[in-house]
Amino acid sequence: MDLLTAGKMMAWSTGLSAGVEYSVKMKLLDEKITLQNRLIVCKALARGHRELDTKREEAHIKLTRAYARAHQVRSDTKPKQPNLKTFDPNSLLLGVGIGLAISFAAMRISRQ
Repeated sequence: MDLLTAGKMMAWSTGLSAGVEYSVKMKLLDEKITLQNRLIVCKALARGHRELDTKREEAHIKLTRAYARAHQVRSDTKPKQPNLKTFDPNSLLLGVGIGLAISFAAMRISRQ
């Protein structure tokens, strides 16, 4: 819920009518002070503030790198090739036989 609230404060439209945008940080508190040990801190800045734009851009670059790392395909997870040593030719013959039988039965039914 706290992340949702922080996200709403960081939205582009929040503070638009007042001509401000918010720098939002989440601080952690000692659990002995409060059970909900998080505090959302917002700082109103003039819209188009360079400091906020720079921090946002740096955070976006870090997030993009983290996302790419999390979703990259590792080289050790190559798709497995079929092992021909354990291939059973009887299963191939059985499959072809069943396919031929069904084809002949279908042809006989369609001729009637």
